Amino acid sequence: MNKKILVYWIPKVVSVLVLTGFIIIQSLTQTGKLFLSILVSAIILFTILIAWKNPAIGGAIFIILGALSLVVAMGTNAQFIMFSFPIVLSITGSLFIMQHLYQEKKEREEDIEL
Repeated sequence: MNKKILVYWIPKVVSVLVLTGFIIIQSLTQTGKLFLSILVSAIILFTILIAWKNPAIGGAIFIILGALSLVVAMGTNAQFIMFSFPIVLSITGSLFIMQHLYQEKKEREEDIEL
């Protein structure tokens, strides 16, 4: 498979899987905090939309969300799932930043060839 296609699609697929996984986990574990779950899901959805348009900014937002969710999880009586969620968000953000850097490198190489 073409490396360019993998670098382009892997962050997008992972981000959608993160959102889907978060929605499934929240719907199974916390029925009383529905508004908070919907709010966090909307924030992740908007971050995905930003990351699809601008991977560098979206990746940075994913990493910031991961750090914020870690701070929130530390202050609560959280389970393992809540501690693994910041790691997944940070990895997703890193994938978007790597996508941006790869695209910049390819654009520079194309400019040099012209």
